[in-house]
Amino acid sequence: MVQWISSNFRCLFNRHEPVHDDVTWDGAHYISNCHRCGSGVRRESQGVWRRDWLQL
Repeated sequence: MVQWISSNFRCLFNRHEPVHDDVTWDGAHYISNCHRCGSGVRRESQGVWRRDWLQL
């Protein structure tokens, strides 16, 4: 339970983790879904994934 709360707490502050088996290139960015919360995420820089506001 504590691990679930701390994992989703990171998503509240826009620090997501992609589903690594499902990362695709859209021609400009790498995109995927967050492993923890399921929202669409876009890679901002190496190792930094932020919520993709175009995929709400």
